[in-house]
Amino acid sequence: LAATRALGRRTLWVPATALMAPTTGGAAAGTVESAASGVVLPALDFDPDAEETAHVLLALPKAWDGGALAVQPLWTAGSGAGDVLWSVGGAMLGDGDGLDTPGGVAVTVSDTLTAPDALHAAGESAPLTPAGTPTPGGLLRLTVARAAADPADTLDADARLLGLRLFYRVDAASDD
Repeated sequence: LAATRALGRRTLWVPATALMAPTTGGAAAGTVESAASGVVLPALDFDPDAEETAHVLLALPKAWDGGALAVQPLWTAGSGAGDVLWSVGGAMLGDGDGLDTPGGVAVTVSDTLTAPDALHAAGESAPLTPAGTPTPGGLLRLTVARAAADPADTLDADARLLGLRLFYRVDAASDD
């Protein structure tokens, strides 16, 4: 009997180590180390005073329905108080498309620092529709930024991104 997979919503984990920061205006690669047990986790540090970015290329499954996505930033901060405002936008890249193809309208997600060096799972974003058209063999480029210039971003310390959960829907049981 052929095994079937349920159709519907799926999640893809995108760790901070998968994102690359540009030389100019990029988030700083760093680590978070717990004081009690010495657990070390990779992170990207986004400054409170300047908008910084990082990018990732992802190959979504062929079974992705091509519809809107959603993201959930997971982050921490070593100190400070206030809210961080994450911004995530995307573009679909097909064969022959420029890597710097402009992205679609970014979505924002706000979250409050409740405790230093603790896991913060921001809420899920509004639907994110990447620019461009999904094509077989194409890639999704996501751009993550801290909207530090926005008045809603009040966190007075580096926001340390641990990764993103990417939510998508599939409309086929396999990638065949």
